[in-house]
Amino acid sequence: MVMMGAATKGTEMIAGAMTHAAFNLGNALGAFLGGFPIDAGYDFNYSSLVGVLMTLIGVALNVWYIKRHKRKEKVKAIGFNN
Repeated sequence: MVMMGAATKGTEMIAGAMTHAAFNLGNALGAFLGGFPIDAGYDFNYSSLVGVLMTLIGVALNVWYIKRHKRKEKVKAIGFNN
């Protein structure tokens, strides 16, 4: 949320709305994808494997983002009075 607010000066309200929309999309996608193992006849415990897979994809995307946007110089922390 802080990164979105810093990148979108003057549009903090829409950045906040987009954050909530992304959260809701993640909830809906998790419920939808978690139903596939149950629909395929597996036990309810197997739906958690879909959550593990989604988490690993999220971690991989974060690592990719950090490596792609690595800064060479140090910057002051956003949101703190330094």
